[in-house]
Amino acid sequence: KLAVATVSLAIGSVVAVPAIVDSGQVAHAEEITEANRAKYEVNYDNVSGTPGYTFPYRYSYGVMPGGSLGNGERKGWVRYNKDDVVKPLQPGERVDYTPPKPIKYLTEDYVNKGVWTFQGYNKDIAIAGTDDLTFIATWTFTPTKNPVKTKVFNPHNLSQDEKDQVAQAVKDANSDFPEELRVTVGDNGTAQIYYTDSAGPNSGLTSVVLYPKDTIVEKEISAVPAVDKVDSDDHKVTGTGVPGSEIMVTLPYNRTVLRTSVKPDGKWEVDMPLGASIGSIITVSQGEIDKKFSSDVRITVVATIADEIIPNTPELTIVEDSEQLTKEEKDKVKKEVEKANPGFPAGTTVTVSDNGDLTIVYPDESIDRMLGDYTVVKRKTSAEPTVETIDSDDVKIIGAGEEGAKIEVTLPDGTKKRTTVKQDRVWEVELDNPLATDSVVKITQEETGKKVSSEIQTTVVAAIEDPELTTVEDSDHLTEEEKGKVKDAVKAANPTATKVEVEANGTATVTFPDGTTGTLIPYKTVKEADTAVASRPTPTPVKNPAALTKDEKEKVKKAVRAVNPGNTGIRIGADGTATVVFIDGTTATLTPDKTVKAADANGIKDPAVPTPVKDLTTLTEDEKGEVKDAVKAANLTATKVEVEADGTATVTFPDGTTATLTPDKTVKAADANGIKNPAQPTQPSQ
Repeated sequence: KLAVATVSLAIGSVVAVPAIVDSGQVAHAEEITEANRAKYEVNYDNVSGTPGYTFPYRYSYGVMPGGSLGNGERKGWVRYNKDDVVKPLQPGERVDYTPPKPIKYLTEDYVNKGVWTFQGYNKDIAIAGTDDLTFIATWTFTPTKNPVKTKVFNPHNLSQDEKDQVAQAVKDANSDFPEELRVTVGDNGTAQIYYTDSAGPNSGLTSVVLYPKDTIVEKEISAVPAVDKVDSDDHKVTGTGVPGSEIMVTLPYNRTVLRTSVKPDGKWEVDMPLGASIGSIITVSQGEIDKKFSSDVRITVVATIADEIIPNTPELTIVEDSEQLTKEEKDKVKKEVEKANPGFPAGTTVTVSDNGDLTIVYPDESIDRMLGDYTVVKRKTSAEPTVETIDSDDVKIIGAGEEGAKIEVTLPDGTKKRTTVKQDRVWEVELDNPLATDSVVKITQEETGKKVSSEIQTTVVAAIEDPELTTVEDSDHLTEEEKGKVKDAVKAANPTATKVEVEANGTATVTFPDGTTGTLIPYKTVKEADTAVASRPTPTPVKNPAALTKDEKEKVKKAVRAVNPGNTGIRIGADGTATVVFIDGTTATLTPDKTVKAADANGIKDPAVPTPVKDLTTLTEDEKGEVKDAVKAANLTATKVEVEADGTATVTFPDGTTATLTPDKTVKAADANGIKNPAQPTQPSQ
């Protein structure tokens, strides 16, 4: 007959089920005789050793032994004779098969999700005819516990790290499982538990499958971060978020990604060294701990107030030292800036540095800057005046200066006399009494808007009396005899003179006993024999000696009058011929070669460096002054420099000649070195 195995459904209850038999058992079944039925047969029973759980008999075929040991021999399903020694085979063991490892676990219990562990038989040996040949195997049950669910980003495609977390969570939840436990996790979070010595329909494979609903949960989406406004001049992106979260910022150029963490105070920031252009987009997202990154916050870079405002330049403030402004000067500059820019937004601050540079900070913290060149101008020092020699019998002090300048003369006794330079650049002060020889007179000049010049000093010299005029043949080339006559005439007029020296043109230098000297110019010492004219004037330069202009004729007349003071009239012809009428009715004529010469402008020199100006078509008064100074520096002998609005400079030399420098040689456009060019500076305030 077929061997029968019983399986306990509960402790103490037994149900008979067909046992698995091998081919040998089937072949021998027909040979069993009535006599054999009197022999003893082996039975196996499986019972639950864990209260509340019934051993899963329907899944126990893989662990049911296929035979027994009779008198030390492996036997199939046979009957034993009385006194045969019988021992049970181990779970899963058969007559012709021994598992590589003893089967300890039954894992295919789909009713009770967990693992059954073999604890042993109720006995290890039995004697046929004496003992019951039923061997009862006890199995204990360990239920599978669901793990703490792992938070994942994508529940359909777990990362390896997330899979590892799920596997560890399963192991942690089932720490009382056998040590042989092995867990694998699929892409969707399905966890399978493996054992190396289990039995069942899938012997040696899985014990339990834990589905995604029990192992994973999709991470929550993080809150979006707050992002502050980004201006075009910002070099940081800032905002607030959940402390400890990760912030990811994507910049517009090259899609550069920057990461940072939210500080404990909820604030975060990332550096943006290159800044960002107006209208470009910056995206920001936040990843809280154990949460997905939030959706992107898109920030458009906006223009600053500084981008939209071009500040007007203020009226230039005259300062004493353009590198070290006083507080009062800074306050004045600030006032002029605010006056020139009434449209500045409320809350705008203006700061003036020591050198006049401006820093303008708008309410949005954007900044405009303006160089001191556009706000201040250093007060210039007036040129020194000139003064004619002061004789001890003079009742006037005469000199030259800049038109409109103030002249202050300090006399030897400390008395101060003041006057203004006239249009012809001549100034003079009246003396109450002549000054003593060797006394010192001090003189300064103060031009409009400039500092007072340095002080010049002149010493009063002994007065020289004019001699009788000596008649000579050629006033430019006196003979030695004529020089002697001049010398005698000078000594006769100045009997105290210790020495008289006469030059070829009649100039006489007189030395007095105290060592002082004086000079008599030619028209005070000689006159030519054939004319009543004392001496010749300095030739006046003219453009065309054959056709003098009205202005040139006036210049020639003035020059002739200067050396011929005793006359009642002077007429100048178109070619420069001068006819002088004296008081006694006599006349004298000066030919053109003695009165005029062709003007030569080739000797004029260009300034070393053209003067930078804001507007090449309309120079300010201060810029004209700078051009004038530059031209004077290049032409030291110039007696006068006049500058027009476009920079054209007209230079007058000691001999009366004039020359003109065109604007391309005197001025150039100012360069603000990359700083925003504001509107033209206005004239400086006093």
